[in-house]
Amino acid sequence: MPMPQKPVPARFCRHCGKPLARKRINGRLEDRKVFLSRVYCDRVCMAFHMQKPIVTKAAYHWRARRMLGPACERCGGTDHLHAHHRNHDVTDNRKENIETICRDCHTKEHISDRRRGAKAVSVVPRNLLVRVRDVLERVRATSTDPALRRLANDAITSSKALWRPVPETGIQRLPYEFPPAPVRRHR
Repeated sequence: MPMPQKPVPARFCRHCGKPLARKRINGRLEDRKVFLSRVYCDRVCMAFHMQKPIVTKAAYHWRARRMLGPACERCGGTDHLHAHHRNHDVTDNRKENIETICRDCHTKEHISDRRRGAKAVSVVPRNLLVRVRDVLERVRATSTDPALRRLANDAITSSKALWRPVPETGIQRLPYEFPPAPVRRHR
């Protein structure tokens, strides 16, 4: 007499929400332990769910390094090549904005920027800012504490003035200044 089948708990795909069912492979029912370890209904749902919603700074740099040339565009060196963004915006990976320069020329470029008092640009993804703003608006709408509502309201109004959109990228920038260059004293 065959063993009675154990009850299978209701499980749902983590991405699309469809109910998961035990698969049949060559007429044989999928092992219960394998079924209980599955969280997606198929590979497509798994791939969509595993995509990162926010592009990181490292990803922008990796994309820029794919456009490196064979030699430094300033001195002709071929060792330790870097991808330099001419407009200092790491999200702008257009071919005309990427310059292939060696480590020494890149260091000289950024040291001269600091001496001129140039400002760096911190890149904050727009969808992250939207999420933060949504949370602040929810706090402002649902909170019973007037001090907390006032704080959320001040953060929302100041954030609208502080963040300005970058054209063509959908990214918002938060400006900040470089720290002062160290003063070298020779003995």
